[in-house]
Amino acid sequence: MAGVMESGAEVIGLFGYYDKNDFLDKIVRKTKWKKQIDGYKYERISTCVKTNFFVKALFLMAKAKPKQFQKLYDWAFETWAIHNLKGIDCIHVLQDYENKVIRVANKKNIKIVYEQITAYYMERFFDDKSIGEDLKQRENLQIVDYILTASDFVKKSILGIEENKNVENKITVIPYGANTQQFSYKIRQYKSGEILRLLVVASISKRKGIEILLDAMEKLKNEPVKLSVIGVSTTSNGQELVDRMNCMENVEYIGRIPHEQIFEYFDINDVFILPSLAEGSSLSVYEALASGMPCVVTRNTGSVVTDGIDGIIIEVKNADSIVVAVEKFVQNPELVYKMSCNAQNTMNKYSWKKYEKKIACFYKNQII
Repeated sequence: MAGVMESGAEVIGLFGYYDKNDFLDKIVRKTKWKKQIDGYKYERISTCVKTNFFVKALFLMAKAKPKQFQKLYDWAFETWAIHNLKGIDCIHVLQDYENKVIRVANKKNIKIVYEQITAYYMERFFDDKSIGEDLKQRENLQIVDYILTASDFVKKSILGIEENKNVENKITVIPYGANTQQFSYKIRQYKSGEILRLLVVASISKRKGIEILLDAMEKLKNEPVKLSVIGVSTTSNGQELVDRMNCMENVEYIGRIPHEQIFEYFDINDVFILPSLAEGSSLSVYEALASGMPCVVTRNTGSVVTDGIDGIIIEVKNADSIVVAVEKFVQNPELVYKMSCNAQNTMNKYSWKKYEKKIACFYKNQII
């Protein structure tokens, strides 16, 4: 939201929860739910932000017990948002979120900025049994005035569907960034004969390419390579993958790590790897680059990695492609150092501060 504020736009409503230090906020800070509201205070946003006590309470309840309260919260927020569509020039919404609000705003001639966060109709990239495209999502793309994506991959995923080709002129690509203070740069130097330490930070799922990565590690079992895995199972086959990792000598399954501690693992590894089948623009890749790690990724990660410069682009669903990339580092240790230096140059263009400025320019040039 800082980028919107910098553009001169006035923010009068926020998703779900906003810490205004009101009665509810003061109570929550004294309970075990304190961590639930971390990150929901925006110092730069003025008191014009509207919140609702009932909606805020339901938001916390939905986070704590989604099965019981998520649908009730969604209804409450949607009703609250529609009620507050008064005297508003523009709304900024996230993909698949508040379809009814989008349609009401459209009828009121309110401009709509729509963020397509992940690949459009993402299931087609990894699920052979996908039930098909979400028609509401397609309708959203037709209704809204502007579409923001964070990668060319997401843009191509939209335009890859014939019925969406007419929205190309609505799309603006603004890559994300990383917290370059939390994920501070460290030069990587790997010496021949040492163990090359790989790191993946991802949910343990088919979409993230974890199964393919483990296939590659099986083929690399005689190489001086060790993979550390941070993440938890999110799908039905996730536990099977975890069990498989625990039986592999060259793979260490670490599990869940709080985000504020992940930088410690970036510090002690050499190369980041993410063979994802579909993303939007993976934040973990930005964080790895900011930490000085060369990155081995697919184009479907939607990353800002340039092949041969700050990392290696591998083929999707191809374990051999991963093996070839890893062996390049093992056989050419100087590549780690070279790409690590280039990673810093890349991330000079992609901090969150720079992202805010780009969003501000978008609003100034397109909307205000």
